Amino acid sequence: MEEGFTTWTSSTGSSYTCNHCGPLLMQEKQKKRHLRSAAHKRRLREQTNNENAPFPRGHNTSRSDANELQDQPPSPNEREIHCPDFDPDSASPTDSGCRRSSNDIALAIDGMIGNTYFEEESREEDNALPRQIDRTDWMEYEMERIRGELSLDEDDLVGSLLVGYTRNLVSRTLYDQIRSILNSLCHLKIPAWATVRRSQQRIRDHLNMEIKMKPSVWGMPCAALSSRVALQKELANPHVAPFIDFYPEDPQGRDQFKLSQSQKWLDLPSTIQPQMCINNTKHFYVFEPVQTSSNLIVVPLFFYTLNSELCAKCIIPTIQNPFQLVIPGSIHFGDPQLVVIKVKDFSEEYTSIKMNHQLLSTLCKDELFEHDEDNNQLHQIQLPNPWRTRAGGKIIRNMPITLYSNDTSGNVLKRWNKHVSFYFTLSGLPPRLSNQEFNCHFLTTSNRAGVLELSEMIIDELNSITTGGCEGYDVLISQPVLFTTSVLFFLGDSPMHAEITNTPLPNTSLNPCRMCSLSVTCQKQKHSKKYLREFLQLDQDGNPKSNPVRVWKKVIEASYDLFDIGFYSTLQEYERMAKFYGIKDHINEKMVAIV
Repeated sequence: MEEGFTTWTSSTGSSYTCNHCGPLLMQEKQKKRHLRSAAHKRRLREQTNNENAPFPRGHNTSRSDANELQDQPPSPNEREIHCPDFDPDSASPTDSGCRRSSNDIALAIDGMIGNTYFEEESREEDNALPRQIDRTDWMEYEMERIRGELSLDEDDLVGSLLVGYTRNLVSRTLYDQIRSILNSLCHLKIPAWATVRRSQQRIRDHLNMEIKMKPSVWGMPCAALSSRVALQKELANPHVAPFIDFYPEDPQGRDQFKLSQSQKWLDLPSTIQPQMCINNTKHFYVFEPVQTSSNLIVVPLFFYTLNSELCAKCIIPTIQNPFQLVIPGSIHFGDPQLVVIKVKDFSEEYTSIKMNHQLLSTLCKDELFEHDEDNNQLHQIQLPNPWRTRAGGKIIRNMPITLYSNDTSGNVLKRWNKHVSFYFTLSGLPPRLSNQEFNCHFLTTSNRAGVLELSEMIIDELNSITTGGCEGYDVLISQPVLFTTSVLFFLGDSPMHAEITNTPLPNTSLNPCRMCSLSVTCQKQKHSKKYLREFLQLDQDGNPKSNPVRVWKKVIEASYDLFDIGFYSTLQEYERMAKFYGIKDHINEKMVAIV
């Protein structure tokens, strides 16, 4: 027996089988080619490393390699070997094909099934019947191996990493080239492009991340993901939820480093600011009377944190005849009339407050009045807060977002493959977390639509969450909650800001400021002292003098007016009025160009 091979002799000649690769018969001249084959080397390496297998090293532990050998076309010199009948009861001692010893037969079977039950010692027992092969361990091992071969989790992961993500995507041609190199030279099993795409689709289906395709107002293709689903998953993520600030923080001018400490969040309008807080399982809402532990009745207007403690800025209502609860109108966060009260001092909800043995809700007829000092009028506020009904007993989480927009491409000059995309991060996360790429969530993109066209894909859903809320699961308290959101900030480069705010680019514009009404009628006036003073917001004596600010409502009205001018008047008149208003609406310009 030559080392590594078993010799088989029959009436047709000698053939050989590899002790490592199974019972494939080969001729003498095929042995060297077999020793050089990749399948033989891999099988030899696997058997050397397979110390934990419950079988001898000669066991066939990889079905795929045997299939590779079996799929090789047979050599024209290779002859079919007719194996004799080795049944001892029917064998004839004179049969020339049965001159193989029983030991050689056992070795051949042992090489095929990987067992040592046919050793000569066990077969020479006196009048003993052949032992029954117990294949239990062998079948368990084979099933585990097959499951490992059929499991594509690791292979799919490698394929997905090669394909890339967001700005690092590779083309299909490059992926196929890398895959062919790794599969052939490194003997890896990288899945095909289509397999990776199907795997990514399974992940999206599992995470309920449906890609919505919709044409823009000009028919340009746009793709978007759901902002609602992204917010739900952030709230249920145990690695993110503990670090989210659901209430703004008043740093009092010290240690300012995160967006939740911004004045803008503290001064949010009453419709989108944090609506409720909880104390001793009781829910307290803004613009609802609350009774404190000292029996003082106040109306909380702002919930925020102060020195890591949840507080409320409240106003003490006045009672007028007939029984009316009246509070001042248009109160901002820094108003001196507000009283700071810790939430832990809140005692009774609005529906359980009693005055003179009567419920306050009955006395005030579920009405609260806000006094408008400019018009000297009372505006009615319905009680209880409508958000109490929407929440249905759930806690409300306020989750403002920071919206980003940028144009990206695979080249520096952005002459081709240019995509405009929207992303967002949670404004309540500290910078060390919000700056991480895995906390930056993709919303929508298009390689043909502009930023205003793309915004249509996300506005409706964000407005729906802002006005009505959405149900989610808070992993911190392990119960369903109602969450709301709003766009706290919009970030982008100067062209993006110009397009979003319907203002021209400031470099050579006659209306260079997006915040105030700074403007000139011609470029020559930009070199005048008057323009310089207005630019620095100073008067003739050098004292600060603020310019009139732009009002978003007037910008919207001017955009509608420009649309009518462009549709019913001339192009020259449209351009003249656009300079007068300081407005540059890309949607209007495209419409006017078509008309």
